[in-house]
Amino acid sequence: MKKLIFISLLVIPFCKAADNDENWNYAVQQRYPDGIEGLVVLKLNHNHIAAIPDNLPQQLQLINLKDNEITAIPDNLPQQLRFLNLEDNHITEIPDNLPQQLKVLRLEGNHITYVDPKILQQLPRLTNLILNKNPLYQKDVDALREAAAAAGQGIIIIADDIGKQYLPDAVNVKPARVR
Repeated sequence: MKKLIFISLLVIPFCKAADNDENWNYAVQQRYPDGIEGLVVLKLNHNHIAAIPDNLPQQLQLINLKDNEITAIPDNLPQQLRFLNLEDNHITEIPDNLPQQLKVLRLEGNHITYVDPKILQQLPRLTNLILNKNPLYQKDVDALREAAAAAGQGIIIIADDIGKQYLPDAVNVKPARVR
């Protein structure tokens, strides 16, 4: 069953920011409303959004979609994006083509099990990568920190509260004992 997607916003053509938290929209349409070319800040926390629309305005600099039902980060995020907060969603991986202008990437409370250290090379302006409450292994987090240090990037990587306890219950089932 295809999820319906809907964003309810009062759209004003010269709008610079849209804040529509906690409206409990149950879906989000595949197209973002027309007429918001000047939008630079989009904040839609707690709205049951299932997917990030694929036609967001290219001048967006801040997207805050905390606590929704997003499962994937799309390939075509706005290239001017500097701050992306997808905390407390259902994301399982970080794509390798995030906007190079990105400075802050907040992904805590998702289902990410691995982050390729090479992603840091593709994000030269990244200053903060926040991965708390993901089912990551400490050795993988250490490899990320080492890659950042080796590249001379002053990236703050926060991933202190990690581990298998953050896997969804369906994945975090102990095997039955064989008698």
